[in-house]
Amino acid sequence: MSTVILGGGIIGTATAYYLSHSPSYSPSKTPIHIVEASPEPFTGASGYAAGFLAKDWFSPAVASLGALSFKLHKELAEQNEGKRKWGYSPSTALSLALSNGVGIGKGERGEDWLRDGTSRAEVAPSEAEVVNDDGTPRWLTKQPGGSLDIISEEDTAAQVDPKRLCTFLLDECRKKGVTIHLNSSPTSLSHDTSGRICGVTISTSSSLSTKTETIPASTLLLTAGPWTPSLFRTLFPTSQLRIPITSLAGHSLVLRSPRHPTPDPSTTSSTSTTSPSHSDPQTHAIFSAPSPQSGINFSPEIFSRTGASSSPSPSSSNSSSSSAAEIYIAGLNSQTLPLPPRADQAQAQTDPSSLQELHRVAVQLLGGHPATAGDVNINDLEILREGVCFRPVSRSGRPIIARVPAEKLGVEMADEGGGVFVSAGHGPWGISLSLGTGKCLAEMVEGRKGTSADVSGLGL
Repeated sequence: MSTVILGGGIIGTATAYYLSHSPSYSPSKTPIHIVEASPEPFTGASGYAAGFLAKDWFSPAVASLGALSFKLHKELAEQNEGKRKWGYSPSTALSLALSNGVGIGKGERGEDWLRDGTSRAEVAPSEAEVVNDDGTPRWLTKQPGGSLDIISEEDTAAQVDPKRLCTFLLDECRKKGVTIHLNSSPTSLSHDTSGRICGVTISTSSSLSTKTETIPASTLLLTAGPWTPSLFRTLFPTSQLRIPITSLAGHSLVLRSPRHPTPDPSTTSSTSTTSPSHSDPQTHAIFSAPSPQSGINFSPEIFSRTGASSSPSPSSSNSSSSSAAEIYIAGLNSQTLPLPPRADQAQAQTDPSSLQELHRVAVQLLGGHPATAGDVNINDLEILREGVCFRPVSRSGRPIIARVPAEKLGVEMADEGGGVFVSAGHGPWGISLSLGTGKCLAEMVEGRKGTSADVSGLGL
């Protein structure tokens, strides 16, 4: 019984991780393949996301999955030096009111905030307390008339560097014998003499040639993010089912600030994996509503995190590279930016005006104080990376984690114990929900009667 995962982002990789760590897994008897269209892994949202984790910021249908995934993130970090390897750290989330008390409201936990242009902090728990001046992150410039409220503390929020987390998961999959196919695109399904699915044909490109091969498959998982609908249509052209997922582009900057220095390694604890030592910089997540009075017409999201001081090669095991303090700012989204054919082609589609606006807001919120009151902030920020990622969003706003019934496919799998599964549509919560999704999908593939989280409300 072989499993082929089509899409090598964090959802597909997390699923492969849990499948390959199952007692029933055998590289020879139950092989696992990950097929990724890009020549390098994690060139899409999985590598360009903020990496914010929340425990209880979700609607009822997603709440169980959110709690499970938050727990799994903490356990994974405790067991594998997550603090050092991928910057895992508890975080404090705050609502920034830029002017006249205009901050994040305490809205109901619906799922349409992303398209509505509001902040995901609208769905945070309603308890809040005023943050004193000594609790304000040093890297956040004090805004005239602004204020901060705590909306989630360290037992319900955390932060990771998503690229390094993904790299760790993929490295662990390789150690277990999972086969990774990069620069490879599924082109069709293969069938047995009875017309049932028994494999998937992929085309792998190199600088010299293109190779076609068929991978035997008893189970197919479609985890290709916003490319999942087109992938489904390619493989099941006669099916009337349409995967209700579209893409939403989000621009981001990664930067360094002189007010958020990297700690001295000689004074930083290397043993604790779940909480910062006294010498570590505390991680914060800042959410704000649009404030036309302040000249900001979108909902900024700002995260301090521990990134890699020198980015590891995506195809090599270097999860333990040295780390450095950095700040991630985003929140400027677009529904009109066209989805590129592959994730690695996304950076060619950045919108210069959106990046310029992010730069301006970054200086306004994070720049150095001017010498004269009333002047604009000093731009003393070092830009490490500009980027755009295309997140998969569903019509309901909830992720899809489901087995596709054979009658909706129009064809059956040759192995009665196999099937076709779809998981996508996590929106901005792909990193946060990744481990819970991977674990539940692995349990579904193995045919378990129940999953570790209630995902009954996340079907097609």
